Amino acid sequence: MQKFQLGLIAMLICCVAFISCERTQKMMAPAEPVEEAMPTDMTDMMDMMADYMSWAKVELPAPPAEFTDAKDSGSAHGAGTRTVYINEAGAAAQAAAMETYPVGTMIVKEIMDDTNTFVLRVATMTKTDDEMHDAHNGWMYTQSARESADAELMPEAGYGTERGSMGCHNCHAKASTDSVFVKLPAEMMMEMTEGDDGDMTDGDTDDMTEGDTGDMADSGADDMMADDMTGDMADDMETGDTDGMDGDMTGDGAGDMADGDADSTDDGADGTNGDDDSTDTTNGGADTGNGAANGN
Repeated sequence: MQKFQLGLIAMLICCVAFISCERTQKMMAPAEPVEEAMPTDMTDMMDMMADYMSWAKVELPAPPAEFTDAKDSGSAHGAGTRTVYINEAGAAAQAAAMETYPVGTMIVKEIMDDTNTFVLRVATMTKTDDEMHDAHNGWMYTQSARESADAELMPEAGYGTERGSMGCHNCHAKASTDSVFVKLPAEMMMEMTEGDDGDMTDGDTDDMTEGDTGDMADSGADDMMADDMTGDMADDMETGDTDGMDGDMTGDGAGDMADGDADSTDDGADGTNGDDDSTDTTNGGADTGNGAANGN
């Protein structure tokens, strides 16, 4: 019995030593990089908003004090002035008056402090196809804040925080278009639309008009009109030469009419010219008006 107890104690001592050693190794191991520890959709979101200040934007005044509902005033994020940035996917959706924003849409809102001297909060909403955000119409919300201009922004609401995104969604769900309250100015959306149409008009249409039509007009039409009709037909009409299809059809006939040549096409069936045409009722051998050679 005493030997069993001694053996059990020895085994427990070994277990404690093993666990202590394992914990020590974990404590001494290098910390996992922050980006690797963060969920993939969060790192993707950070990459997306890297240049958000270059996006289409709208500047909004401080929320009016008479509104008590946050959705009417925008005061849920603070009482300062706001600048809302919308990326290309979201801006295009607004310009096209789409009912639903496409996956990849991102909206970033900067909220100034009460004195309008520094950015107090940054709120984002990103459209994703991740099923975990289905309850929020596919939107992933975040909000970060700081106490002073020198402090760093720290997460305080939305995805990845204890408050979560449901509070954000409950307010944004009241928006008329897919949880989004803010609209870009009409002039800006008109410019975006005109820009797209202009590309089509100035680029494709010009290419088609100046390129394809020009080629048809300058190459095909010029060859046909200038070379065949003007060159061959005019030459044939004056000289009576036979030049290919144009010479046979136009040149010989016109040449015979002008020069009175005896051509196989005109002999025997020509009602105008010919020297001895047995069927000629106007000119030729039986011509009563101008003699035997030519009716002209």
